[in-house]
Amino acid sequence: MDQVGFLWICATLFILSLSKFSSRLRCIFNYCFYMVFCNIAALFPLLLFPFRKFDSRNALSAAFLGRFVARLMGLTYQIEGLENVNLSQGGIILINHQNVLDLLGPASVVVKKQLIYYAIFGVASWTWGSLFIDRSNQERAIISLQKQSEAITKKKIKLIFFPEGTRNEGEHLLMFKKGPFKLALQCRCSVQPIVVSRNYFFRHRSGGERNISGRGIIRIMPEITTTNIESDSLVTFIERVHGEMDDVYQELNNRKISL
Repeated sequence: MDQVGFLWICATLFILSLSKFSSRLRCIFNYCFYMVFCNIAALFPLLLFPFRKFDSRNALSAAFLGRFVARLMGLTYQIEGLENVNLSQGGIILINHQNVLDLLGPASVVVKKQLIYYAIFGVASWTWGSLFIDRSNQERAIISLQKQSEAITKKKIKLIFFPEGTRNEGEHLLMFKKGPFKLALQCRCSVQPIVVSRNYFFRHRSGGERNISGRGIIRIMPEITTTNIESDSLVTFIERVHGEMDDVYQELNNRKISL
């Protein structure tokens, strides 16, 4: 073994030893390790691209490897509501967004345009059909979303949105953006909320919040039809969905604390 390799091993063992005593260092180490591995796993969809262009199935390999490494790191999720999953039709899926752990599943995700420049992962997400929108140009973003209505209704595609518009680690969900709801009303497709409990695995809190357990809860809520909802009731509809998701968010967080 050469000297560089030996020093690398020693440095890794030293960091691992320190992480046993420092929760902050352990969070940083977990995040760095997981992000490096995610970019390595993202190489697999690139290899599949010539055979299945812009196909969400290309993400299956990366998602499988990501979940495997997550389990090795102690990340586990209890999933509720699988009976609410309907693969016979397209629709809009709404998920609260906290960190990269929310992207462990294969799907057509709607994300900000800047993500495509995020190392290998950005290019890989392009190969599996993610929709990149330019938030700085609202008109162009709306046109991009409207083009997806045919894919939802005819190709039975499910689009994943993070309706808060950004990552949120707070105790309550942020107010939702109107984009995904306008699209749902336009193509008259269902909206399905999915709520993920708070996860401290990649972050450290001062004071009493030092729980960095990777155990979490995911609840797949029943689909909400938009057939009878008119455009002038859009704001009321958004407030209704936000309220229902926020109530579940509080419930899951309280249950997790008591576990």
